[in-house]
Parts: sequence; C-alpha cells; structure tokens
Amino acid sequence: MKRPMDTAEYITFVRRIIRAAGRRAGTDIESLPHLIALRTALDEQIAQAVTSVRTDGYSWADVAQRTGGTRQAAQQRWG
Repeated sequence: MKRPMDTAEYITFVRRIIRAAGRRAGTDIESLPHLIALRTALDEQIAQAVTSVRTDGYSWADVAQRTGGTRQAAQQRWG
C-alpha cells in the first residue's frame, strides 16, 4: 500500500512543478499570464492558510517566525 505524502513532501513536489512551468513559460510568451495567475492563486492560499492557523490559536508571532518576518509585518500583510 502506498503511503500518503506528508505536507513537506507535497510542497516539494509542487515546487518542482512550478519550476517546470517557469521553464516552459521561458519558451512561450503566451504562458506568462498563466504564471502570474498561479502567483495570485498561491498568495490567496497563503492568506487562507494564515487565517486557518490563526483560527487554530497560533499567534502573529508564531506566523512571523515561520514566514521570516516580524509579528507586525505578518499582521499587516495577512491580518
């Protein structure tokens, strides 16, 4: 039986796909808007994830520690 991917493995897999999409876009100018739409979708998902962890009781300091910024910056960006 195949074991399910954990979150870190899954994100690594997604990162490889994004890099591959970027390489393909480098040969097809018409795909640039699709990459921009992908960035927008990722930003939206990050915001939803932050909302979810905040709802689960994590502080802005917790979010900041994992996103490489300050508590104030995290709150301003996703609050």
